Amino acid sequence: MDSNSTQTSAPARNRAVQLCIEAGRKAYEAARAENQSESKAGSAASDAYIAAIPHLSGADNIRDFIACVAYGMLKQIIFMPTATKLLYAAQVAISGVERNQSPPKMAPASDPSGRSRPENSAAVSRPPAAA
Repeated sequence: MDSNSTQTSAPARNRAVQLCIEAGRKAYEAARAENQSESKAGSAASDAYIAAIPHLSGADNIRDFIACVAYGMLKQIIFMPTATKLLYAAQVAISGVERNQSPPKMAPASDPSGRSRPENSAAVSRPPAAA
């Protein structure tokens, strides 16, 4: 087996998560440069990270939002009470997107005169039953 077949490529990084990380890092460094405590700098980083999370508009942004929150939870940048609320907001947003993306309902068929035909009417008219 050659050495190329055993190499694995690094997983693709989510750009939105990277932007959140960068926002948090910059805020942390700025706070430390102002001689703020480690705790205050961490809080500033967390706030900046959360502020950089994408808006909940559209399926792609919602996926990025969830990725940022999940990463923030794993790295203890976002703590459970806040993360729970953020993920609930994402869940609500997803349900709204799914509703908007459902296929449109078919318009009722029209008869040749242009009048709408009731949904339960037969496509072919039948002669009246003999008495």
